[in-house]
Amino acid sequence: MEQKIDATTWDAHLLQIVAENLEDDYYTRAPLENSISQHLEHVLALLQQTVSKEDVEAKGFFSLSENDATHWLFLVHTIQNVSVRETLEKLTIPSPSLYLSNVIKQADRSFFERLLAAEANAEMFYESRPLNKERWQFLITKSFELLQAHESISDRNVTLLHFSNSIPHSVLVPKITKLMDRGANGRGQADNQALAQFVGLEYLWLDLFNYSETPLPHSLFELAHLREVHLDKNMLHTLPPDIGRLQQVFRLSLRENYLTALPDEIGHLKVLDSLDLEKNQLAMLPKTFAQLENLTYLKLNYNAFTEIPAVIIPHKKLLVVDLSNNQITQVPAHIAGNSTSYYLQGNLIEDLPQEFEEGWQTHTIKVLGNPLRNLSPNLVPFVKSQVENAGKYLSKEELTGLFCWMNFHENKQVRKIARDKCEEIIEDEIFQQIKGSWRYRKNPDSEKVLLFCLQYYHPLKLHWPLLQTWLEGLMKKPPASFYSFQTAFYELPEGLFSLSTLQNLDTFSVANAQLKHIPAGITQLPKLTSLYIGNNPMETVPDFLPQLKLKQLSLVNSQLQAIPDAVGQIHTLKHLQLSKNSIKNGFELLTQLAHLEVLYLQRNELTQMPEAFVDIPNLRELHLNHNELGKEHLQEGYALPLKISFMDNLTTLNLSYNCLKRLPPGIGLLEKLDSIFLNNNQFDEFPIELCEVETLKNIYCRHNNIHHLPDDMQYLTQLEYLDLRDNPLSQDEKQKLLRLLPHTRIHF
Repeated sequence: MEQKIDATTWDAHLLQIVAENLEDDYYTRAPLENSISQHLEHVLALLQQTVSKEDVEAKGFFSLSENDATHWLFLVHTIQNVSVRETLEKLTIPSPSLYLSNVIKQADRSFFERLLAAEANAEMFYESRPLNKERWQFLITKSFELLQAHESISDRNVTLLHFSNSIPHSVLVPKITKLMDRGANGRGQADNQALAQFVGLEYLWLDLFNYSETPLPHSLFELAHLREVHLDKNMLHTLPPDIGRLQQVFRLSLRENYLTALPDEIGHLKVLDSLDLEKNQLAMLPKTFAQLENLTYLKLNYNAFTEIPAVIIPHKKLLVVDLSNNQITQVPAHIAGNSTSYYLQGNLIEDLPQEFEEGWQTHTIKVLGNPLRNLSPNLVPFVKSQVENAGKYLSKEELTGLFCWMNFHENKQVRKIARDKCEEIIEDEIFQQIKGSWRYRKNPDSEKVLLFCLQYYHPLKLHWPLLQTWLEGLMKKPPASFYSFQTAFYELPEGLFSLSTLQNLDTFSVANAQLKHIPAGITQLPKLTSLYIGNNPMETVPDFLPQLKLKQLSLVNSQLQAIPDAVGQIHTLKHLQLSKNSIKNGFELLTQLAHLEVLYLQRNELTQMPEAFVDIPNLRELHLNHNELGKEHLQEGYALPLKISFMDNLTTLNLSYNCLKRLPPGIGLLEKLDSIFLNNNQFDEFPIELCEVETLKNIYCRHNNIHHLPDDMQYLTQLEYLDLRDNPLSQDEKQKLLRLLPHTRIHF
């Protein structure tokens, strides 16, 4: 709380209450600051008569009378007046080793914290330096009452509950009516013994603790004067029956916990006026809830209710019931004429009872953010009034509802109402994009409607549960594939793959979608075999990929430095696309992929072909084009491993756009090689090693420096096509080749 009292008022009050306890009227005359200073100087003069001059400063305080020591200790901690402090500081008073006393300077302490520091210092002298306890209590009490009157109980530099352990004989603590204590973001618990000292508490905030397995402090339920209690964000899974003992509480907040039920004893809180249970996991209320006769405000939003609890409907004093963002599907007819305001935004309500058609202008129920797909035409004016009165700042549930009405609702009037409101509240550029990219269709294409919704999920921050409800109804024909090549989604809903209409999905492609991660729920798709998630700024490859039975995976341009461990565990893979990365390590993981047939590693800056590829047993196609093979001077002179001959199933080898000058002799032993691509390399002669590969049908050697063709090319009897364009071949060499390969189509 902000400190509202000024220093002048504070000092004047302190001087007055000290003066009231002085026995000599001489020191109570105005101005009090002069009189009190004179009194302190007089006490100091008397002290110097009994204590040696050199010991006055260090030991003088312990030689004062009980009354004088009480005044001295009180003023040294509280007063700001310069002349008074000048005298007070002539005596040294030891202070306790506490943060408030040793670190925080007095000028930086609130007036209330000065009283706390004074009490901590007095506690230190409880036995060693006797004080006038009755007078001490009077001074502390009167000072505290002034702060209360000015609403200046401020403890910005100290955690009061923790500090109270330092002042077990405190005058202040039992008088404090408001206490706020916070845990360390879900760690630890409040001190039960310390809390027991705050017997005068009326308002209590205990939040951000961890009570997932530990019960609430039992001393809490002993505080008989409590009127307002906040126990938010404490990881509470249960509420103890002792809650019923707090019978003076009129306001109770338990928001953002994990409560699944309330104890019957909640009904004992007869004076309860306000109850906040937002963001729990409640699906029902106890029958004793009906006993809360004075309840006027009830928050049950963001819970798990599937219907409006019948136990609250008869409450005559209820003004507001917030049940927004639950899973309610129906509205009971008999609340139509109810005076209670029901907030039902963000539920799954499809229609409203016929009873709402009469006198809809008087209904106090809010229904934006519900599907209302079966809305009666007679209730369109009711919906229109809610839309028009909604203002510009809508919740994500309400905005999602309008987005869906605008694009998907069967009622043309509802679509127009929603479109007009969306035009008012959505950024114009986005609104125009929406209008231009979608036209109402009663039975839209499943893949297109999903793509459309995902496109605006992130920029509009749409509410997925409501969007999912609409999609379940719109996607009548489950798609077998989903392709998006250039649409920037930025994020996908975490619950996307729980859509029942996606359970037959075989292919999912979201290339260039600006995604940082893929929801783990994708593992729920039992038939998914092809996944394309390249060209996205993902920091890591999802570790759950091995849970999928993928046959094709694309991680193009995924900032990879090594083959991810997860990839090496997808034992069903047949096609793997890893181009446009900077992969230098982890190639041995690919040898675990017994079914891998096609591997793309273009544009990875490879200077030599990893020997591990030789041990991929069923590899048919290997694409290493656009790398730097042959750029480095290799000891054996080859950028391809000598054991390449062991690749028994290799049919296609793409080595175009590298720096190759020669091929290893083992390449001639490949028994199934069908096509080889050597375009844009640095060959001076046609690789004679290829003349031994009898199975070759296609050879591409365009744009090299080939000027000589060996006679052994005549043994390429299966060769169907040979590309030798952009090579410095003489006319004689060309004629020779035509004679050697009379049945081959040759392109010079």
